[in-house]
Amino acid sequence: MEEKNVFLSLSGGLDSTTLYAFLLEKKMVVRPVFFKYPSRHNAMEEAAARRVAAWYAAGQALIEIDASGLFYGARSVLMQNGGNLPRTEYDEENMKLTVIPGRNTIFIAALAGFAESSASPGEKAYVALGVQGGDHAVYPDCRPEYIASARRTILLSSLGRVEVIAPFVDRSKEEIVRFGLERSVPYSLTRSCYAGDNTPCRVCPTCRAREAAFAANGLTDPIL
Repeated sequence: MEEKNVFLSLSGGLDSTTLYAFLLEKKMVVRPVFFKYPSRHNAMEEAAARRVAAWYAAGQALIEIDASGLFYGARSVLMQNGGNLPRTEYDEENMKLTVIPGRNTIFIAALAGFAESSASPGEKAYVALGVQGGDHAVYPDCRPEYIASARRTILLSSLGRVEVIAPFVDRSKEEIVRFGLERSVPYSLTRSCYAGDNTPCRVCPTCRAREAAFAANGLTDPIL
């Protein structure tokens, strides 16, 4: 039986960690990849990604890639020295502030290269992203039309050998958490705060969205 190798962009947050469980359930061989780059929360994410990868392991160690140079000059409040973080829920103005230009495009290109190089002749490999429905309004590179375009581009560039998948692209964070809870996803190992502290700030947009997702499922976030 052909192994279905999938290179997962693992941030150590709710969505990519739940996607890890989803892919394993589909009997795919998950190769988790973490990208280092100069965001204010990257070190926190790295520690979380290591914990999650160690939990699921399945013989696949976390692949860590230093992509710092590819984000040279990137303007975003999520980058180090990028300015003040929004302390409210998302609105049109603070949405724009948290966009990191080209991030998913950079990640997809790198993951696609890994996937194509790993595939044996005649085999197919996959790139998996944990983008979800709540990201659509905020991030252009998380929208269904972007994912569909990236999928076509990578299929063309790899002669059909690599496919981009984003199973949660139309699901809400509430639905993703419910899915994960049903599968005992280790949410206590995950982190999401834009401030980058191990203890959530509880006021940045991603902290608010995370808490709301657990509350909608009748639970308190296990890291609070």
